[in-house]
Amino acid sequence: IYETQGNFRKAIEHFQTAQEYRSKPEYLFFLARNYDLAYKDKRQALKLYEQYLAARHPEFKTYTETRIS
Repeated sequence: IYETQGNFRKAIEHFQTAQEYRSKPEYLFFLARNYDLAYKDKRQALKLYEQYLAARHPEFKTYTETRIS
């Protein structure tokens, strides 16, 4: 819900907590996307996008490949 409100930094906190509680590829994607939207420095987003692709989760693969190309 934070992401849809444009509160990307709060969304990052939410997904970090979720990822710590239960690791899921989707959480990596949402973390990456929110870092991508929240910060000018894209290094952390890129790192998370790459981790997401390494997990071989297909749902957001096309979007992720577009963002890192």
